[in-house]
Amino acid sequence: MIYATKQVKNPNRSRTALYLIHTNPQASYALPILMRSNGANQIMNTNKKTKQSGFTLIELMIVVGIIGVLSAIAIPAYKSYLIKTESNTAVSIPRTLLTNIDLYIQEKGNFPATTEASEVGAAADMSAMGTLAFTKDATTPTNGTLVFTVSNADASIKDKKITYTRTNSGWKCTHDIPETLLEKDLKGCLRAIP
Repeated sequence: MIYATKQVKNPNRSRTALYLIHTNPQASYALPILMRSNGANQIMNTNKKTKQSGFTLIELMIVVGIIGVLSAIAIPAYKSYLIKTESNTAVSIPRTLLTNIDLYIQEKGNFPATTEASEVGAAADMSAMGTLAFTKDATTPTNGTLVFTVSNADASIKDKKITYTRTNSGWKCTHDIPETLLEKDLKGCLRAIP
C-alpha cells in the first residue's frame, strides 16, 4: 500500500486529505480520509449542516394569527367610533346656527326660510357632510324647524336627519339614527319616536 497526501481546498483550510492507494490492480480506487489538525482521522463529511437564518413557517403563522385577532377587534371598534363621530358632527353643524336664528327672529319677526339661510350665517357649502333646510311654522311665524340631512358620511347614517325645532319655549333637537348604531342618545339631541 502506498500513501500519498494531497492538499484539498476546503472551507476550514485546516484539514488535509489523505488518499490510500492500493497496489492491487483490481482495487485501484482511493479512499479519502480527513485528518484534523489534532491528528484524529475521520471520513470526509460532505453533508455539512449549515445554520439557517430567518423565521420558520409556524412563527409566521402565529404572527398572522395575532394580526387577525387584533384586526377582528379593532375594525368594528373603529367603525363604531367613526359613526359616533360623524353623528356628533351632524348634530353640531346646525347647532352653530341656533343663536343666529334667534337673533334673526328678533330683528325680522319670523323664522328664516331656506332662501334666507345666508342671512343667519349658513352658506350653501357650509358642510360637505350634508344639507340644511329651514321650514317656517304656518301658524306661528317665529317657530320653525332646521333640518340637517346627512348625505356624505358612513352608509349606515346616510340620509338620516338631525332636526332642531323652535317653539316659544326654546329649541328641541331630535334625530332618527337607529339605536343599533348609537347605544346612547347624542349629547343634547334625543332620538325621535317614530
